[in-house]
Amino acid sequence: MEGSSRHSLAALRSQLDDIVRPGPGQRPEAARFEALAEQLFSVSDLLDEQIVLRRTLADPGVPALARTSLLDQVLRGQVGRDTLRVLHAVVGSRWSRPADFGRAVEMLGAESVLASAQARGTLDDVEDQLFRFGRIVDGQPELSLALSNPALPAQRKSALLEALLAGRAQPTTVRLIDRAATGPFRQPLDRTLAELAELAAQRRNRLVAVVTVARPLDDDQVARLRSAVGHAFGREVGIEVSIDPAMLGGVVVRVQDEIIDGSIATRLNEIRQRMSR
Repeated sequence: MEGSSRHSLAALRSQLDDIVRPGPGQRPEAARFEALAEQLFSVSDLLDEQIVLRRTLADPGVPALARTSLLDQVLRGQVGRDTLRVLHAVVGSRWSRPADFGRAVEMLGAESVLASAQARGTLDDVEDQLFRFGRIVDGQPELSLALSNPALPAQRKSALLEALLAGRAQPTTVRLIDRAATGPFRQPLDRTLAELAELAAQRRNRLVAVVTVARPLDDDQVARLRSAVGHAFGREVGIEVSIDPAMLGGVVVRVQDEIIDGSIATRLNEIRQRMSR
């Protein structure tokens, strides 16, 4: 997403918890977020199938009241109040493209899954598992191809993920990965998993630094690296370690779009370039 779509989604994500916050006597947050997620995913599927509906709801040339009324008419009796409140906010936001409207509903569903994990105290595990599975997918082209293949039925992808992850990951993690592989508005799976891990980190108001090294780091090294990177960025930073023997040595740190490259391979290449001048 770019421009107004990116800003709209960021604003909606920040509003989500307030929209769903339970009042006295209402269901716990985790259960409400889980119900919200499933309904948002269902609406995302509908928007993928009904292109005209998606374009109309995202069209800034159509009055907001008319778009909201259309949404209510289509979804009457099919979703709960929390879901309608979230979708009203989506309809009232500005989107650069109709596809961004549908993608926003999908991402708010994923955000709701993460919120349920946070309410249950499992968000740390989910973030770590998303990152680790993303590394597995990135390192196994055949698995990546199978999970990204649009010709492979969703049921077979889900069965494959169940066989790989059952008993090894939180149910929330499995749900998010399954949705990333089988839902609409898909992008490359490794990118989606990295994005979800980043969203999990942001729910705790911290950045994720992906640290690539030639060999595994011990706990003390990770702690010192976390402190140094956190000091550099002025906020808490989560460390995710990726092993790449081809680096020879040194370390590469990526935080969002910023890369700090201290690898030996990079230094050697710089020396070669200087000598060739």
